[in-house]
Amino acid sequence: MRIALFIDSLTSGGAQRQFCWLARLLQEAGSSVQVLVYYPHDFFRSHLEDELGILVHQIEWNSQLERFRKVRRHMKAQKPDVVISFLHVPNMLSEICRISLLSNFKLIVSERNHDVEDPNPRVWARLLSHHTADAVVANSHAQSGFLSRHAQWLKGRVSVITNCVDLEYFKPEPAFESSSHSTLRMAMIGRFVEQKNGLALADGLALYEARRGTLPQIKIEWYGSDPARESGIKTGIVQAIDRHQLQKVFFLNEPTKDVRSIYNQVDCLCLASLHEGCANVICEAMACGLPVLASRAGDNDYLVKDGVNGLLLEGTTAEAIADGFERFAKLSSQALQEMGLASRLRAEELLSPRRFGEEWLGLIDQVFGE
Repeated sequence: MRIALFIDSLTSGGAQRQFCWLARLLQEAGSSVQVLVYYPHDFFRSHLEDELGILVHQIEWNSQLERFRKVRRHMKAQKPDVVISFLHVPNMLSEICRISLLSNFKLIVSERNHDVEDPNPRVWARLLSHHTADAVVANSHAQSGFLSRHAQWLKGRVSVITNCVDLEYFKPEPAFESSSHSTLRMAMIGRFVEQKNGLALADGLALYEARRGTLPQIKIEWYGSDPARESGIKTGIVQAIDRHQLQKVFFLNEPTKDVRSIYNQVDCLCLASLHEGCANVICEAMACGLPVLASRAGDNDYLVKDGVNGLLLEGTTAEAIADGFERFAKLSSQALQEMGLASRLRAEELLSPRRFGEEWLGLIDQVFGE
């Protein structure tokens, strides 16, 4: 079976990580897989081409019309049996190509985030265009619920396939020594974008520092790229760190491919996002046996059970984040260890690549069966 996988770029995002997993699993199942992108970010490109031997086509374009024409030309030339697209713009381009080519290829589009507000005209256009797809995959139960409420014409075509994680690679490191009782180390993995709620995180850490008394100091290491550089989001976080004099406890770092070593050097993953789908970083941290401190956005409360394998914030304000820090800091060492063990067990139950691959292959079979 010839399968074309289409995404905007191979940057370091969570959608791209799952996209690469899908490419690998489909290839291992015997399909001929090729990848199409239209931005030059190549964080995962060497993994696909050099390690997996999967050909990546990158189109160059100077206008949206030229981009569409080149995507259409590529799909016409490749004649795939199935096109699977990730993210909003690739989804819409695939849907328009299918109509304009009068093609017989099967089309599966995948929604990789969670819409938290009622649809505006742009979202309505996106949802209506899904009418041309054979199947729509949501990577979170939260987004599936959104589609059920607002796109009833897709009834019977929406599936939930949550993310997977490499349980052999992401695993607890026995040699890791917990930090001292006086300091708790937290990791934050994600791009410097508004969604990640960085300003409230800095303000919340400042509030916690002001009232912590004898509770442990919390240090946060944030690793991420800065795709919204022009919007000044990262600059705003830096200014908040300076304003609150958090330079010794809040650090902003470049993204790293070796996130496993980060998980195995900290006591907790922190993710206070305003909205999420199925957060890759939570999945990976759970597999590494980490407790998680997270907002209730998206499927966070599906992955993290409050008091079992982590704690859930009661909101996304600075005050709620500070309260979450305080709850976490009051946990005993034994409670943290038990939460870490529970995270690993829950990851094994929910997040295996085998489950992920079987669900995608089952959906492809279902689409062809129709």
